[in-house]
Amino acid sequence: MTAITELKKLAEATAPGPWEFKNDGYVYCQSTGEKVCSPHSTLHDSEKISAHIKDVKRKGKFIAAANPATILQMIALIEQMGDALECHADIGVVAEKALAAYKEMK
Repeated sequence: MTAITELKKLAEATAPGPWEFKNDGYVYCQSTGEKVCSPHSTLHDSEKISAHIKDVKRKGKFIAAANPATILQMIALIEQMGDALECHADIGVVAEKALAAYKEMK
């Protein structure tokens, strides 16, 4: 199974997007209210905790943006580009290299 196929399978099997990062440090599925992921920390030093909270917020926002709906849209675009390259593979070496790269990902 290729990376794209596996990613598509995982995206289809999890809570749909959009996802949202909330101030409690959790990422939630907006349509179901389900907690998608949560921060875990065993830190005790207040300075380290503060840095950890900033890091969790930054990562949480990214995780929320990289929800299944977004991933599936990206995969569909990659597939469309691959299909277009297959139709136009005769236009030259550049297209052939791009097509070969696409087929390796598939």
